[in-house]
Amino acid sequence: MAHRHLAYNEYGDPDGFPVIYCHGFPSSSREAQFLQPVALAQGARIISPDRPGYGRSEFRPHRTIPSWARDVAVLADGLGIERFATLGVSGGGPYALACASSVPERIAGCTLVCPLGPVYLTPVLAQMNRAARTNFNLARHAPLLPGVLFGTVAPWILSAWPGIIGRVRRFNASPADVAELADPGTRHLLD
Repeated sequence: MAHRHLAYNEYGDPDGFPVIYCHGFPSSSREAQFLQPVALAQGARIISPDRPGYGRSEFRPHRTIPSWARDVAVLADGLGIERFATLGVSGGGPYALACASSVPERIAGCTLVCPLGPVYLTPVLAQMNRAARTNFNLARHAPLLPGVLFGTVAPWILSAWPGIIGRVRRFNASPADVAELADPGTRHLLD
């Protein structure tokens, strides 16, 4: 197996129970810094890796969601961690679930925060903006295309032009979220 660079950040209590944080899309490991006060108070060690092509992790073409679970297992081994919990936020939800499915003997718990709902239901799709509806309908009719777009093309674009992340995030955000995203401290954690 070839070696490659997988970057991560840690937050919270360095001696606390390990929680692997699976960041949303598009984002990076810095997103987990929002949890710093809560993690310290609860005795949690938040380990937040950048998925391949995001943040400082090396881009890896043809990666899959299950391959992320292998990356996490290797990272946990390198950190001397046998059991850990996963926390998947938004687009990180499937990655947290992949860990729970692929290495269940190592998972103490899996929590999802605002993951995708049943996007195959028309009422759920109707509540999304036009771009999201188009993406999900495209996925339904051309199921291999999202793997190419979001598994290969999007991470490559995001690693080549990291400034685009903020524009994409604002495009899909509500007015209240756009105002929060304008805050430089928030922007720093999410970009």
